[in-house]
Amino acid sequence: MNRTEKRTAWRRAWTDFEGAFQDTYSVSVWNMIKRKEKRARKIGFILGALFVLATYCAMVWLTPFAL
Repeated sequence: MNRTEKRTAWRRAWTDFEGAFQDTYSVSVWNMIKRKEKRARKIGFILGALFVLATYCAMVWLTPFAL
């Protein structure tokens, strides 16, 4: 598989993902993310922070069981 074929396969996969994402979520949310609006960035930041916090809490709470 040469470079062009890999790039084409990646683009096809990304297009499929875009289509599935648009089918699952509203198009307005997808367009907001594509335009990188402040609200979308804020939502992403909050979700990322919650994920990091949840991971940290899980590690702290599960450490005694691992010892």
